Amino acid sequence: MNRITQDILNEIKKVIQGKDEVILNVLSAFFAGGHILLEDLQGVGKTTLALAVSKCFGLDFGRIQLTPDTVAGDITGFTAYDSKTGKFSFHSGAAMTNLLLADELNRTSGKTQSALLEAMEEGKCTVDGVTYELPKPFTVIATQNPKGSAGTSELPVSQLDRFMVRLSIGQPDRDSLVEILKSRNAGEEPLDEVKQVCGKDRLLEIRKECGEIFISRPVLDYIADLCEKSHSSEKILCGISPRGAISLMKISKAKAYTEGRDYVIPADVRANFINVCAHRIVLAGYSDNAADALNEILSEVPCPENVRS
Repeated sequence: MNRITQDILNEIKKVIQGKDEVILNVLSAFFAGGHILLEDLQGVGKTTLALAVSKCFGLDFGRIQLTPDTVAGDITGFTAYDSKTGKFSFHSGAAMTNLLLADELNRTSGKTQSALLEAMEEGKCTVDGVTYELPKPFTVIATQNPKGSAGTSELPVSQLDRFMVRLSIGQPDRDSLVEILKSRNAGEEPLDEVKQVCGKDRLLEIRKECGEIFISRPVLDYIADLCEKSHSSEKILCGISPRGAISLMKISKAKAYTEGRDYVIPADVRANFINVCAHRIVLAGYSDNAADALNEILSEVPCPENVRS
């Protein structure tokens, strides 16, 4: 693991105990410039994780609680008449920040979801015919609760495809839970202890460095073979899109970066395959599990040796 990844991990571990793998997966997606979907039950630390990441990089942080009455203008902003100046002025929405936490994405309307997803894809918002560039970097961490469908509006696969990864934090083990209780027993706020490791400019440099990580032709072929297999699997009705393949390549390069390598190995691809692809496929049967179907693909597609060139 390289130094900056270790330093950030140490800071986030002050508030998220026993979830090193999840944190590293979030960082890999973050370094790759991708958006993140956290699908989990309430109270496991989704908001805390997002806040800790923003503090580590000194990012402007915004949060919007998405509800059925949230409108697209809450995301993109809106223009309103100013009686003092006699002109219409722009009022920025929640997206005008570096790191946006969009809570319970599946509880808002499809129109509002589309406004957020357009901002994620384009890095800009258009309001009344005027386009506004979003700050750089701009990343969305969206959450949704997988339990309970009342009042929800499920995202179609075409929109889920905009998220580089779908992750789950999960419940802490017993020892980690004890540490959580101890850290809050004295009424302290562990988030106050999280320190900035680097700034926005350094994050942009990291993303550029991740893009320059070397990936050999055999590893590119491996990614293509995995994705192609998803289209011929009897368990999968709709396979991995080209955007999914590109996301898998990008996060594999970021994974190599976090581990201090300047080249990708097949293990980087395998480590991220399910996180990147499980939310992008449509299963042929209701009883099958996406992770099981993808694990079957991993077992069937020959893995190249750890070649660098």
